[in-house]
Amino acid sequence: MFLLLNLLIACRPSIQLKITNPADVTIDPSITKIAVVDRVSNDYTEGAIQGFLETSQAVDLVRFQVVDAQQIYEDLAVPVNGPIPNDAMRTLCQKANVSGALVLHRFNIDEDMDVDERTDTRTVDGKQRTVSIYTATFRSDLSTDWRFRGCNGETYDSFMARNSATWSGEGDTPGDAKSNVGNTDKLSLELADELGSQYFRRVSPSEEFQYRALYRGPMGKKGKRFRKAVDLTKEHRYDKARDVYQNNMDGFSNKVQGKALHNMAILHEAMGEYDRMVNKAERADGILQSRKSEKYLEYAKQRRQDERKLKQQMEKASQSNSQNND
Repeated sequence: MFLLLNLLIACRPSIQLKITNPADVTIDPSITKIAVVDRVSNDYTEGAIQGFLETSQAVDLVRFQVVDAQQIYEDLAVPVNGPIPNDAMRTLCQKANVSGALVLHRFNIDEDMDVDERTDTRTVDGKQRTVSIYTATFRSDLSTDWRFRGCNGETYDSFMARNSATWSGEGDTPGDAKSNVGNTDKLSLELADELGSQYFRRVSPSEEFQYRALYRGPMGKKGKRFRKAVDLTKEHRYDKARDVYQNNMDGFSNKVQGKALHNMAILHEAMGEYDRMVNKAERADGILQSRKSEKYLEYAKQRRQDERKLKQQMEKASQSNSQNND
């Protein structure tokens, strides 16, 4: 019985959807091309900038065209303390032909390595011996202060991104334990890359893949049409799947209708029809009144709201920037 239950769960039908999430903050939609400036310029901040650029290249939607304006910034010879002056921002934008700038304003790194000793009993040459085992623990904590500036000196966003991690290694001596931790500089550089990715997701739409679990439908002849619609959905033939559900809805029992409506809500999500998604999810939850239907209805309402926010954020960018990011 337990094996059968596991097999049923493993075979549960589902589809994969690519979800585009709106940025956490909405930068002035008219800013569609930005300069990137590193005011610190070390290996870690270069890694953070690279993380931002790599993430921007990995998504299909192009919120900002990105220009490397580091040399232009350095030629301006602005004061090292305080924000970039307004007149320097105007000059930077003019020379780089951009409408805003992403500035890595400050950077901080805090690293430490601890070594602990414990004893263990081992058999050596047939004799019990007490030996020391050393564990080295390396901790790294990085933070970057990002500023999103306008060409007239506006600060649209100011955000401190943080990333930290811990690594450990064991050895027969303290030196061996430290060596087994790995290259600590490289480990910290990996954290720096994520700082840039974090900030990208804050100011620009990002993408992720999610799975949607479908109701399987009744077994036997009564569920033949329902299961056919599920198969069509898995094949991404959404229009045909919707038609099968609609044409057979009257023949379904009340609970099966609820499950069909739930699956149809997912169809509409996949098709980008978010008002219909919410409508079907509401009807499904009204019948099923389950945690699953309630949870998806909450999600559907948030997804529709997110899509409206995303449309606002991309209003100008979709006209100014090519959306083919291959």
